[in-house]
Amino acid sequence: MGHMMRNLKQRLKKGTLLLSTLVSIPAPQVAEILSQAGFDWLFIDGEHSSLSDGKIQQLIQTAAPLPCLVRVHSLDEITIKKSPR
Repeated sequence: MGHMMRNLKQRLKKGTLLLSTLVSIPAPQVAEILSQAGFDWLFIDGEHSSLSDGKIQQLIQTAAPLPCLVRVHSLDEITIKKSPR
């Protein structure tokens, strides 16, 4: 687990108020802008958007090193295991 994600977990455990926003637009430019806008993490919505697994991965890579949490489109174990981390 990366340093930024460990830091996010520690801050959540302390009860620190963290700022985030929902990302559902399949454009890496959006993730890049949001990653530099001062958010603590990004929430990528794979359930209520048309984001493919590949687009989700691209958004995560573009936002790096900012932590991203992904709501998967299915609770199917196979889907979750293949989802980008």
